Amino acid sequence: MIFVGIAYGLAIIAAALLALHVRRRYPTMPERIPLNIGYDGRPGPLYPKVWIWFLPGLFALAVAILGVGLLTAPPHPEDWFVLTLVLLEIALFAYLLGWLVERLIELARRQTYRIAPVRIYLVIAAIVAPIVLIVAIARLANVGS
Repeated sequence: MIFVGIAYGLAIIAAALLALHVRRRYPTMPERIPLNIGYDGRPGPLYPKVWIWFLPGLFALAVAILGVGLLTAPPHPEDWFVLTLVLLEIALFAYLLGWLVERLIELARRQTYRIAPVRIYLVIAAIVAPIVLIVAIARLANVGS
């Protein structure tokens, strides 16, 4: 159970670092920013910059709900290993959100007119590949059966 706690602590730290990163970049952001990047790498519609807090806020809320779930219904010992991997993946997801914030700022400042789709796919692959690995490990370990 100690590794689950450590992994959850890393997820909390990742959420805090993401919020700190947004707070540090917020004063220099343009007044209007896109909130999404299309599949072709072009920015979506522009919104007031306060909406950039939606990403770290939703991430922190998800981590908090997961923490409440871990406290109210502790996992079985045979699930600890896979749960630790899932929590580490959640912490890694904060990297994707931080990357996304930086790209949204680039697009809002018109430093670039689009993000190369290959860059988007590589970042997403760095998130999806560990998820596939975790699912494979869980299937091999017969977790949840």
